[in-house]
Amino acid sequence: MGDGGGPPKARRHPFVLAALCLLAPTGANAAAPIQGLGRAATFTFQQREISAVVAALALLEAMLIGALWVNSSRRRRAELALRTSETRHRALLKVIPDLMFVLSRDGQYLDYHAKNLGDLFVPPEQFLGKNMREIMPPALDARFREGFAEAVATGEPVLVEYALPLGGEEKHFEARVLHEEVGFVSIVRDITERKRVAEQLRKSEEFNRRIIENSPECVKILDPDGTLTYMSPAGMQMLELDEFIIKGRNILEFLGGRDKKAGMEALARARAGGIGTFHGMVRTRFGREKWFDAVVSPMLDANGKVESLLAISRDVTERRAAEDALRDTQAQLARVSRAMTLGALTSTIAHEVSQPLAAVLLNARACQRLLDGGPANLPAARDCIDEMERNARHASEIITRVRTLVTKAPAQHNRLDVNEVIGDVLALVRDDVASAGVVLFTELEGDLPSVEGDRVQLQQVLLNLIRNGIEAMLDNGELPRRLVIRSRRATGHSVEVEVRDSGLGLAPGDEERIFDAFYTTKTDGTGLGLAMSRSIVDAHGGRLWAATNPDGGATFRFVLGGAPVSA
Repeated sequence: MGDGGGPPKARRHPFVLAALCLLAPTGANAAAPIQGLGRAATFTFQQREISAVVAALALLEAMLIGALWVNSSRRRRAELALRTSETRHRALLKVIPDLMFVLSRDGQYLDYHAKNLGDLFVPPEQFLGKNMREIMPPALDARFREGFAEAVATGEPVLVEYALPLGGEEKHFEARVLHEEVGFVSIVRDITERKRVAEQLRKSEEFNRRIIENSPECVKILDPDGTLTYMSPAGMQMLELDEFIIKGRNILEFLGGRDKKAGMEALARARAGGIGTFHGMVRTRFGREKWFDAVVSPMLDANGKVESLLAISRDVTERRAAEDALRDTQAQLARVSRAMTLGALTSTIAHEVSQPLAAVLLNARACQRLLDGGPANLPAARDCIDEMERNARHASEIITRVRTLVTKAPAQHNRLDVNEVIGDVLALVRDDVASAGVVLFTELEGDLPSVEGDRVQLQQVLLNLIRNGIEAMLDNGELPRRLVIRSRRATGHSVEVEVRDSGLGLAPGDEERIFDAFYTTKTDGTGLGLAMSRSIVDAHGGRLWAATNPDGGATFRFVLGGAPVSA
């Protein structure tokens, strides 16, 4: 329908209108000729419209080509990124030992990943496309469906542990179930080895727990500072304690005096990575004394750092009482041995005492005659009285020596001059030596270091060795009987004493056996003298040994005050 005289208006495509607007001249150039056609020409309206359509189509083609190029470039980039992602995921899946399964919401197997097909319960062709209930045992299927429901409800991964027979043995698995858009993803890990190690650890802990709970030792776990965190039942019983009493207590609180200092040193050694030991006494809850030997060792964490301390204490109360009883018995045997020795020396002792007493009697008579002679004899009488006093003191000293050898008295350790001890013994045996036809030689080195010891006990050792030497030479016949007693510095601050005889010597193998209790080569011997002598020397931190002389006889040596010398 026209608008009154012009050609009827037709609806044009917007691209055509846009092209017309671009091609249509404006203003004074509205009817200008089109240049470049070889001749002047003027487009009619229809020609311009055709040209506009052609231009619009060309523009549309260019836009379409550009859009296609952009889309193609984007698609190529997206495909490259997808391929890169898939390659990366495949590489990751190759090194991941876990099994992976993709399941639909109703439990149908859609896909899987397995580094080793032997890890699968059944081959892929037997489960892909099938539902769990067709593959799994009913109880396991029910557990997984419970896990699916929990994963949907919480939105969090759910763990499902289970066991299946695989490869001729029972395998343990841990499945981590995740809820995804497609359904569910189940990541399955073989935890058989972890279960085995955990079971071994449990058994080991149970074994250790039973050992500790049934051990007679007091086992304690301590913080590095000594605070108690655990004490075994035996320890609680030994100390008559309960858990409430020991909770938070430091082990040093149970010790006192020197024992506490020794305990602190043992803890310090353990904290430094060493082994600390100490001996001490604690009082139980009810005041009873308990003696113990303790060992403290460090317990390290994964980095080798001391995390806590292990202290093991052994109750040695009964052992200590037995040792005390043994010492008492040994002391009694020593007194018996000394009494027997003195019994054998009765004649010598009587002779030694009779000499000063006889001198006292003679001096008393002389003094009496001098006094009867008048005042002029007073100086001589005074000399007689002084001589009487000296002889009486000498007799008293002999009696005192004998008395100390048989008196029941505890050992008293003091600094001693070994040569003085030898002199005391020689004064007791001198007459016995002479009556046996023995020639006595002494080679006593001067300026010897003093030694720590009990005078009476060391006198007993020398008395035993000298009497053994004398008796060993009684069967010499016409051979010389020589007894040599030497003292000399050994090493450092130690002193060596030697008693050497010229008797028949020791039988092969007797060098050690003669020190066994009750072993004797004499028909009337008890076998106690040498055993007691070695026990005394050992108690003094020394060493006593014997050897056969190359030229006959035997030599007994003992060292006191330091390291012994070799035989």
